[in-house]
Amino acid sequence: MASKNVNIAASLIIIFLVVAILYLLKGLVVPLLFALIFGVMLFPVCRFFEKWRFPRAWLQLCP
Repeated sequence: MASKNVNIAASLIIIFLVVAILYLLKGLVVPLLFALIFGVMLFPVCRFFEKWRFPRAWLQLCP
């Protein structure tokens, strides 16, 4: 019974620490997540243009 309580307490402490670290680093984590989502959204567009043999450097110049 005691080991079950220790596991629950350890899990709660770990969850609290993860949430606290993410809260403190939100200025870094949020832009990285937006960049990741944006990159995933643009991947099919990039693949389409590469299929049509557009150079990747030209595609990076377009805003």
